[in-house]
Amino acid sequence: MEKNPTTIVEVLAEMESILDSCISNNSTLGYFAYVYFRTTQEIQTAILEERFEDNDRMEIFDVQFANYYLQAYYDYQNGKAVSKSWQIAFDAKEQPLSVIQHIILGMNAHINLDLALTAQALMKDKEIYDIESDFKKVNGILFELVSEVQEKLNKVSFLMRMLDQFAKNLDEAFIKFGIKTMRGLSWKNAVLLWSTTEFSHFNQFEIIDKTVYDIGRQIATPKTKILGWSLRTLAFFESKNVANNIKLLKYDIKMSHKTMKKH
Repeated sequence: MEKNPTTIVEVLAEMESILDSCISNNSTLGYFAYVYFRTTQEIQTAILEERFEDNDRMEIFDVQFANYYLQAYYDYQNGKAVSKSWQIAFDAKEQPLSVIQHIILGMNAHINLDLALTAQALMKDKEIYDIESDFKKVNGILFELVSEVQEKLNKVSFLMRMLDQFAKNLDEAFIKFGIKTMRGLSWKNAVLLWSTTEFSHFNQFEIIDKTVYDIGRQIATPKTKILGWSLRTLAFFESKNVANNIKLLKYDIKMSHKTMKKH
């Protein structure tokens, strides 16, 4: 990445490039990249439909937020230092984790750390509570994506598909609760960082990064034996052809947008 994207269109192009690279390298990092790509598309649609209080500011917010992920991804690929939160998420590509674990590890780093940093930086020397409404409005957009993403992931995981049918809407409610909880914590961290002095800002960042890293460890290696066994079983029944899995997810994305254009 020669320079940071400045528009959502440029962000999506970079994300698609990462997806293509993950396909070529059979990399599980493509799972989170897919979910984030799809999410960014929906944020872009919401901005074009003027669903936010300040749509211009929201695009700036979204682009700055995405750049934390893009910079971390490329730094990691080039052997440069990244935050502890992203280090554990990226290192997980070498572990036999389930698809959902790879996705949640990425969400953990990006939402619990990067989102707070973005909100704090964007509203530096301004009133951070001015963006609270739009910040929380994104929750609804993410909730709308849960069923779609779950349906697509069911195609690469036989057991997840069976569990989805058995659990009915309970699993979706649990995922939505998790998203709301993570974003709620991120907002609190953003306000904390925004309210601290420059001197104490770095210390607060270190504390948050360490906390998010510890959460990542729990995601990758749960202490609860039953949860650990369940996730290993889930991973066992998933397709091991990562490149084909990502192709399936990406192909469905493009087909759904072609269908939308016809209507």
